[in-house]
Amino acid sequence: MGRGVARGPRGCRWGGLPSWPTQSWREATAYLYVSDVDALHAEWAASGGEGRLTGPRNTPYDLREFAFVDPDGTLHRVG
Repeated sequence: MGRGVARGPRGCRWGGLPSWPTQSWREATAYLYVSDVDALHAEWAASGGEGRLTGPRNTPYDLREFAFVDPDGTLHRVG
């Protein structure tokens, strides 16, 4: 299990967890908890940054989330 930190209703978690959406293993994974997934996704998509960004989706575990893999291969999941 990864480690995490929270401040109020937002927080983050990191560790060597199976990645989403491919379920392969990566060296680093970060999970960012945010209050508005769709707004942050729109902001990240508009930034034109390097990396791979997936669209937001509803999960079977009742979260809405998206994923971003940066150029170094670190998976950032946001929900």
